[in-house]
Amino acid sequence: MNPGYMTKFRPHCPDHPQEDLIEDFRAGDLICPECGLVVMEHAINVSAEWRFLEPTGTDPCRVGAICDPLLNGEDMSTVIGPMPMSRDGNYQLPTYIKRRVLLGTNNAIKRGFDVIAVMVKRLNTNEQVRDRAKALYKQIYDSKLIRTRSTDAKCAACIYIACRQENIPRSFKEVCAICNSSKKEIGRTYKQLMTALKLDLDLVGSKDFMTRFCSTLDVPVSMETVAMQIASNSMEIYELTGRSPLSIASAAIYMATHTAAPEYHREAGHIARVAGVALTTVNTIYMIMLDHLDKILPRGTNRSMLPMPNLDI
Repeated sequence: MNPGYMTKFRPHCPDHPQEDLIEDFRAGDLICPECGLVVMEHAINVSAEWRFLEPTGTDPCRVGAICDPLLNGEDMSTVIGPMPMSRDGNYQLPTYIKRRVLLGTNNAIKRGFDVIAVMVKRLNTNEQVRDRAKALYKQIYDSKLIRTRSTDAKCAACIYIACRQENIPRSFKEVCAICNSSKKEIGRTYKQLMTALKLDLDLVGSKDFMTRFCSTLDVPVSMETVAMQIASNSMEIYELTGRSPLSIASAAIYMATHTAAPEYHREAGHIARVAGVALTTVNTIYMIMLDHLDKILPRGTNRSMLPMPNLDI
């Protein structure tokens, strides 16, 4: 098409052509702000029509929520409300009441997903862990495994496994703290879930918690590297065999921070609170490490400021 035949129409006031017109959306009028002249009336508004369709009147969205692929039927149905009658006896257009309708098989899954979302938020993990836990929960629900366990216990076990699969490990004590079920029930559910799904997870070591603990304690990266080397070398000590990775990581951080200047020192009590272990446990493991300094400390590390058995903790 020849551009010469195309013209751009812009309504304007004949007396004030430079003024921007004011649009009255209710009446569809374009009004000049200087003289009040109605330049155009009954104009059609082609923009989006954002009406509050829900009874609460707080959400103008009219396209529905995002489909959840983990729910059966892709969650595409809606509920249309009853047709209300006006004062003059005429019927008005109905509005939808709910954005989606859950099938009978989806109700239990949705409740489990809600519990997982709340637990993941309390645990301060990312969306990958949440989605992985939801997929595990959907898998055990569809296969009708461990149906005798409570929903909270199954959700907690799924989150614990998801954290380890996503390389964001959380201790069993941390997961139990955000769940209403007992530690014993969660442990049994976790073992049944591992057997039923035939999962094979790598063992959790002290290095897996080291970065998170050092970040919370504001430990420099150089001290974190020393702590990781101490924890890794401690695995060769027979007296520390079977000890909790959290306890070994706490004692390694305490020892590593005391190999540097005093401003980098961290109190054992503070480290124990961050790691969620007992203070006496940190004291016991640290004294065992002191007996094997030649094996666990990296070469060239300063030992002069390491506290001796009577710790200031």
